[in-house]
Formats: sequence, structure tokens, C-alpha cells
Amino acid sequence: MTPGFRLATVSAALVLAVGLAHAGTPVTYTDGDKPVFSIEVPDFWKVRVGGDRSLTPPGEEESRVVERVIGLQPEKDSGVWIGFVSPDGLRTLDEAEDYARSLAQQVAKGATVTDLESRRIAGYPARVYRGQGRRDNQTVFFTVSLIDLPNGRVVFSMTALSADYAPDALVDVNAIYNSIRSR
Repeated sequence: MTPGFRLATVSAALVLAVGLAHAGTPVTYTDGDKPVFSIEVPDFWKVRVGGDRSLTPPGEEESRVVERVIGLQPEKDSGVWIGFVSPDGLRTLDEAEDYARSLAQQVAKGATVTDLESRRIAGYPARVYRGQGRRDNQTVFFTVSLIDLPNGRVVFSMTALSADYAPDALVDVNAIYNSIRSR
């Protein structure tokens, strides 16, 4: 089975399984002092939080504000990384789609979307894009999820998988997505 086919097969199951992993530690994404959403982080996963900052993408002269990002990955190197952000001002899936397009080349060089579907994640309307590209001269597969929360916010999330990722880590990935709760 080719990595791309395996990714598509596994990605199709991504976010479908409810309650497959044990409960984790709650982490809440905030905008100032206002909670936006929370997730449950499984045991033995690392959490990295970056605050607002201004970055200038390679090859561009104008900087852009990057919102707070929550990054997650297993303690054991598994070739899996998940990131969550909820930019202020994104209120609809269409607005989030435009935002996602603007980040495509930051996600992966030569990023190509191979699949798009509308679905529900943790009970919320969502659009899910799957594709691949290159980071650090390595093939990376990605799933970008845009999740419409009832509190007038949209969550932009990306799951990145290296070509040699550990498929058993996807049980935890599913549990993380299924744990998303609007605040």
C-alpha cells in the first residue's frame, strides 16, 4: 500500500472514532481572557503554546500577525504533529477557507489538496482537506480541518504526518479531535 493511499485510508477514519482513547488533560484555547474552545490532550503528548506574533513569510516583504497556536505531538517520535488556532475575525467556514488558502505554502511547499469533504467533527460542522507537500525536503501528508463552533468562532487545525509516521498515534489524534468543545 502506498503512503498516499494509506494516508487517505487512515485520514478517512480520522475523527470518526468516538472515545477510542483514554481521557486526557484539558487545555483551553483563549482569546485574551475569553475561552474559545477546549481539547483533551492524551497522556504522553507534549503541548507547545505560542502567543500572538508578527512573522514575515519567506519571499514576502509584508509581515502578518500569527494568532496563538496550540501544537501537540506524542512524546515518542511518531512523525505526527497537530496544531490548532482560532484567528479572531473568522466567523464562517468560507472565511476560514480563505484563511487556509493564504497559509497553504506555510503548511508545506508545493502543497496540493487531494481530497475535500464536508463533515462533522465533535458534532460541529467542518470542512476537511487532505493533501501533501514537502517540509525540510521531506514528503509530508496533511489534513486541514476547519471547524465551525457555535460561539461565532472557527477553529483551523492541521494534522501533519511524515512519510514514516506511526499509525498507532492516530488513535490519540482521533480522540483529540473528538474532544473539541466550544466554550
